[in-house]
Amino acid sequence: MALYHARLRDRFGMPVISLAILGDSSPGWRPHSSSDLHGGYGTTFQFRTAKLLDLRSHLEQLIASRNPVDLVLAAHLLGVATRRHTELRYPAKLRLLQSLHTHHCTGRELNELRTIIDCLMPLPEAWQRRMAMDIEQFVLDHEKEDKNSLNYLIPELILQRCKRQAAAEGAAMGEARGQAIGEARGEARGEARGEARGEARGRRQTLELQLEVQFGKLSPKLLRTLERANARQLERLAIALLDAGSLEGALSAAGLHRR
Repeated sequence: MALYHARLRDRFGMPVISLAILGDSSPGWRPHSSSDLHGGYGTTFQFRTAKLLDLRSHLEQLIASRNPVDLVLAAHLLGVATRRHTELRYPAKLRLLQSLHTHHCTGRELNELRTIIDCLMPLPEAWQRRMAMDIEQFVLDHEKEDKNSLNYLIPELILQRCKRQAAAEGAAMGEARGQAIGEARGEARGEARGEARGEARGRRQTLELQLEVQFGKLSPKLLRTLERANARQLERLAIALLDAGSLEGALSAAGLHRR
């Protein structure tokens, strides 16, 4: 702040008053100066302060005011007062959003104020979904009003914003859960299929060696027949080879035919 003070005075050649706006939650912390001292020498910079907590006694007037700055100050004070107390923050935030209905804000002002209120008074996902439902009821209570009037449009815009936010959070969670479940199922199926294919391949290679020992070199046609055989047919062929008198007899017993 001291640096800004010096630069502004150099730039414009005019007296500068520095004001620190304190938005913390400690009523007793009210600094009025800062010092840069080394070896007993240096500078001390003095400034004025404005403590936002001092406005707590005017909270009702801030909420009822048509000045957007007053509404932001109310959101800040309520955010500080309800920190780590969602059950208290929820009705306070709902009241602020509903108060926009009586402020006759424009669409742009509404979106900007809604964004600021969300930043100053964030809610968990479940409470945000509940907020969307309560705002929807608020819209229904005013549905008899002119659809082109700000009295109708403002709560409608608030509702759409709440729904989009809740939907985005819900979609993100659903996508994450779906992906996790899908990956788990896919991995399990992949492992099962991989094991089955590996087992069939190993059995097929063993049968090829056994056939070659018993009946000599295998033809390409026979190799293709074994390649197309399923696990049950390969098992039958392994049993048939124990007492098979001929290659054709073993293949026939297993339900295999050379093509």
